[in-house]
Amino acid sequence: MAACSMDALMLAPMVGKGMGMGANAASKFGLGSRIALRKTASGFAAGQSLKAALKNGALNLSRYAALPASRELNRVALSDLGVEFLRLFDPGLEIVGRMSGAIVKRVMQGAGIASRTWPALNKFHGALAAKIVEPITQLDDLYKMARLPGLAHEVPVVKLSGDTFRGRKIYARINPENHDIFGLKYTLNADNTLVAVPPRLAKKLHNLRTQGLSGRGARVRAREWVAEQRILSREVHESSQIVILAPAHRVESLPPLPHALSGAGVNPEQTWRAAYRAEKHLPKKFQIKTFGDRESENILFPERGIKLHQGRLDATEFERAFGRLTPRQKNAVRTWSLIEDDVRSYSDGTPNLATLNKRPVNVEINYKLREGLPMTPEEQDVYDGLMAFLQADIPKQRGSYLRIAEYRHGRHIPWPHDIAVGDIVTNYPQLMSVSADDQFARLFAEQTAESGPDVEQGLEAFVIYRFDNAQKCTPLLPLAASAVTHEVEYLVAPKTYFRVKGISIADGISQYIFPRKRIGVLLEEITDIPYRAKNLFTGNTYFYDLPPLPNS
Repeated sequence: MAACSMDALMLAPMVGKGMGMGANAASKFGLGSRIALRKTASGFAAGQSLKAALKNGALNLSRYAALPASRELNRVALSDLGVEFLRLFDPGLEIVGRMSGAIVKRVMQGAGIASRTWPALNKFHGALAAKIVEPITQLDDLYKMARLPGLAHEVPVVKLSGDTFRGRKIYARINPENHDIFGLKYTLNADNTLVAVPPRLAKKLHNLRTQGLSGRGARVRAREWVAEQRILSREVHESSQIVILAPAHRVESLPPLPHALSGAGVNPEQTWRAAYRAEKHLPKKFQIKTFGDRESENILFPERGIKLHQGRLDATEFERAFGRLTPRQKNAVRTWSLIEDDVRSYSDGTPNLATLNKRPVNVEINYKLREGLPMTPEEQDVYDGLMAFLQADIPKQRGSYLRIAEYRHGRHIPWPHDIAVGDIVTNYPQLMSVSADDQFARLFAEQTAESGPDVEQGLEAFVIYRFDNAQKCTPLLPLAASAVTHEVEYLVAPKTYFRVKGISIADGISQYIFPRKRIGVLLEEITDIPYRAKNLFTGNTYFYDLPPLPNS
């Protein structure tokens, strides 16, 4: 392989990632790396010193080249670079197969940026420019296209080594952008159609990817390494806070804390309950860990108030737009927000659906969406009407919104390990309701603490989400779309995406704090359609074949 090509391979992972962060960040990275690399490869020409540092291994490179620049770049991104560095030493040299002309262009751009502070790279930059039109290897060798039943287009797949199913080779879906393998295992018919292997049987098949890090499972190890580095290298801010969660006048009327007693006549459970009743309104101490944006600390305690801001909404225009919906679509929206025993009529004179023996179905619909269960005809009709409503030209309010949820005993809490700062999350596959003020979150937190573990049995934690820059929250305006008058519910369609900006976790010090754990998550809506995203409650990863519906 030509020396220039090898230099391109050496620079590709670092520059490719750096260019994704912007020219300014890449130039800062080049400066930080230059200083560090001189310590480990002093006396070499710039191109040779970079190659020598890379050959010392991924860990040394991360330690001496990447980490000194960590103040300028996101640490998670630097950890991702480690996986790319590992691939360089694979005997199969996986990255060679990925070096398309577009990547060479990115390498050249990055080399140009680095050469501003590292003049010795000018020669390499010029040599690389001459090769920009020649892709090193075609991607066709790495994967093939096959037809997936139910889709109108073909998808990229890769053949796996190892076990076969009924004598046929095993294939899996692959993301051409980063070569991640995902989804089910398939066999391939003669007509190039994929046939899914039943999951219960697929679990018994042992397969490895034929390309990438010698095919010995190092791809899995590389992912584990990234996950470890995300945790180890992430900056964490720790603090303690003493928080008053109840008005002072409520404390004066509380019964005194019982004295410690001993003897067979004392019931420890009753003593604990009495102590909880006495202490639950006193100041509480929390140990707080914050990852990323520290603004997430300000949403941990809705009892103290959370500031939210939205743009103006023209209620008259909303009424007009809602009036243009079909009767079926209007009924779907009103059924979603229905409250039993509410008899108020709607603003257009339509009687309340409760008087027509309609019942709320929002919980059932979301449950079946989450579990992938079939809906009843009535539920499907409501869901279809809701989706039409969310796609219609209905006025929306851009701003920040709030949602609160709970984790019960036995439910996995994904924050901050399965879902970390920088991750893309989604409400998919469910619909999601959010609030434009903190009233419901405040009431939920206060009532939970008031009830205590006797009433809220099994509650381990609650999580408060704040969605900033939200653009797709559709209001259910009172008396037009909803009979509820004391608050406005906003509905978010499935496949709405957010980036995690900050995570704060508060652990109560006293046993009389309930629940002991609170999680504050700061998110920002993004408009780009990601290839994959994590569910913001469970952390489960979803992959997408098609873009979301318009305005969803």
